[in-house]
Amino acid sequence: MIDKKKLTLLIIAIATVVLSKLLKLFTVSYSCGSQSMIFSGVSIIGPFYGFLLSIPAIFVYSLMIPLTCLLIKGSLGFSIFSTFGIPTAGAALSLRAASQVNRKFGVVVLDIVMRIVVPVICMTLFLMHPIGYSSFPYSFYWFVPIVFFILNYNKVMHSKFGIRFSAALSSTFIAHALGSVIYLYSFDTSALLWLSLIPIVAFERLVIAGGMVGLYYLLEGIALIYLKRHRGIRHL
Repeated sequence: MIDKKKLTLLIIAIATVVLSKLLKLFTVSYSCGSQSMIFSGVSIIGPFYGFLLSIPAIFVYSLMIPLTCLLIKGSLGFSIFSTFGIPTAGAALSLRAASQVNRKFGVVVLDIVMRIVVPVICMTLFLMHPIGYSSFPYSFYWFVPIVFFILNYNKVMHSKFGIRFSAALSSTFIAHALGSVIYLYSFDTSALLWLSLIPIVAFERLVIAGGMVGLYYLLEGIALIYLKRHRGIRHL
């Protein structure tokens, strides 16, 4: 007998690969000073695997990101080369830990590390840099995962949708924090650049988080329809 959960994940994984190809068509480029930034629909796919994969699988997936970049020679984007997939891996791990409704001790510890420790470290490193110190309001975004962790810990959010959306939004800011710190220490930037990105970041992160949650429910619906038609199963 085929396991329903494994079959569902397989269907979702296949649909995700197809949608990732389609999302590459949605790319927006914008300039800030001398820097050029690119936002693509593919930004949703990387962290989204945190909904699907187990924690060990995410570690394997994370190792595959830089290796894939080297093989494909940059077709996945310059940002992945410059960060070696660390922001994506962090976001996926955070999403996996934070989106669990019934969590074991190890998952709670991982959630604390990803949504408390990582943002604090990133804010500290950002403020230690002269340019980062001059644009300190930019790092205030990284309080978002901490706030959502506290709200979830105190069980303010009860619905599955609320838990998943807060987990998705937290994960996008984890990726944002890690990517920003790596970029700050790797390239010559200015305080004006970081300050000018503040309004853009809010819109970008909300779009990514909403896209991840919407994609999750879309693929879950596709899997549910498939199972109902081919297995006669009413509920997952």
